[in-house]
Amino acid sequence: MTGKTHYWSQKCLSLIGGASVTGVTATWVALLTANPTGDGEAATDCPGLDRTLVNTDGSTAPYWSAVKSEGDKKLIDNVGTVSWITETVLGGWTEEIIVGIGIYDAATVGNLLYWEALDTNIITAPDEEIAFGTGALKVRED
Repeated sequence: MTGKTHYWSQKCLSLIGGASVTGVTATWVALLTANPTGDGEAATDCPGLDRTLVNTDGSTAPYWSAVKSEGDKKLIDNVGTVSWITETVLGGWTEEIIVGIGIYDAATVGNLLYWEALDTNIITAPDEEIAFGTGALKVRED
């Protein structure tokens, strides 16, 4: 994910300026039906699919890896599968078009930290698992 929101950029830059900034203690990944604008506004979570917890403790799967290099970039990626299961038709599932992924600092509401548009949209179906295996979600910094 290369899209960093203005909220998160301000936090990172504040560290350089010597400000005391509270770290993220947990993250939640959301499937997005509308990607945000450049400043992180207007992202829309997929209705009916809660955000999935990705731990920051480095041991309880799924969690984020230690920082590593990929070419000239630094990144972390998911260790363990991050997944969602859509409801059955009887539950009233409505087809949705997933266009992006977002990482938030809370299970509901909260602040969007990073996001990325999908290369190929995902069209959901009833009783479907949408899953990203180990290493599929990458958070990159230049």
